[in-house]
Amino acid sequence: MLNLKRFREIVGNKSHKQIIENYFSLSILNGLNILLPLVTLPYLVRILGPEKYGTVSFVLVIIQYITLISNYGFTYSATKLISQNRDNIQKVSLFFSSIIHVKFIISICISIVLIVCVLNIPKLHNEYILYIMSAGIIFGDILNPTWLFQGMEKMKYMTLINFISKGSFTILTFFVITKVSDYPYVCLLTSIGYLLSGIFSMFLAFNIFKIKLVIPKRKDYLFQIKEGWYIFVSSLGMNLYRNTNIFILGIFTSDSVVGLYSAAEKVIRALQTPITPLSEALYPYFSNRFHKNSESDNISVLFRLGKYYLFALGILSLAVFFLSGYLTTIILGNKFIATSINIKIMSFVILFGGLNYLFGIIGLVNLNMKREFAIAVLIAGFTCISITGIFCRFYFEKAASFGMLASEMVLFVIILSNLMKMLNKESVT
Repeated sequence: MLNLKRFREIVGNKSHKQIIENYFSLSILNGLNILLPLVTLPYLVRILGPEKYGTVSFVLVIIQYITLISNYGFTYSATKLISQNRDNIQKVSLFFSSIIHVKFIISICISIVLIVCVLNIPKLHNEYILYIMSAGIIFGDILNPTWLFQGMEKMKYMTLINFISKGSFTILTFFVITKVSDYPYVCLLTSIGYLLSGIFSMFLAFNIFKIKLVIPKRKDYLFQIKEGWYIFVSSLGMNLYRNTNIFILGIFTSDSVVGLYSAAEKVIRALQTPITPLSEALYPYFSNRFHKNSESDNISVLFRLGKYYLFALGILSLAVFFLSGYLTTIILGNKFIATSINIKIMSFVILFGGLNYLFGIIGLVNLNMKREFAIAVLIAGFTCISITGIFCRFYFEKAASFGMLASEMVLFVIILSNLMKMLNKESVT
């Protein structure tokens, strides 16, 4: 594992304390975002069964498409801008106001499209009540500026907010959802959690950071859209091999198949939790560091960190591969035993996903290779769509699992080749 002394050598003595603080804050935050749903997962899948759990998963994926589009590329572009201008509250306030306005406009436009689809497409209209109950997710996400807290490197506040809001959701789940017919309330409780989180986040943004809402000019909107464009394309590409799998299965297979795949994917995402906060804590630090050093020095640091990622995530992936059956029985129960093969297939998504975040988002994005990263992610996404779309009628959820793994592997190869090209180019010059 990466000991403290070596960590200081790689990132620098002055920054390691803040990174460690953010790491632990993000660890708790990601634990709340992923592990709390995992706490309710065994209960929900047993109460709702594969079919209704699949129905809820399909609806939530549709809602996540809206939040994905409204988030544009701000998750990383805004974090980078704020981390580089954190001492200038006027600039931060302008960035904040511009992004909130853009997110609101995009969300309204996409929500109108969703309403039209729900009214005219039978599969969506049959569960229209779920979309109504999920509306709070959209508006709660608009109000939740995680990128502000991450850019300011003050993630402890977001941790507190999510502990209160999502902890309440988790507790209520066991009291509100007691039978199959209660499945719509999963969406309602999720909405309440998002709304509470968003409201508390706004309160802290105004009171802790002294953010002031201003009226942005047209050029400010265009600047944010331009800055986030390639990250937005990358996010869409990532979504092609994540949530789109559930969408494709929902269209071409049954709700039960969706439920089997969705449950397995949630287990894998939960197991990725330990490394995710470290990567997110490192992102704003490297946003500042990379523009001060040469590309070769920066890539060298990435490769040094990559060795630790490879060791830790490789062991975790192997453990999941060999213990997939045991994990399925303990977490999901006997009704989902058939999905143990999906957990086994996707076990190495943990390894490649972690490396892709390090070399892709922390690496290529901060090295001003956003366009190359976006192209790589789109190729990976279409790889996943192709595999899932072609084979899902024959291999059902297993096709989606193979598609997920293949896309992460393809993405890793392309990212690594881009870094090597940069390294070779600088060594020649």
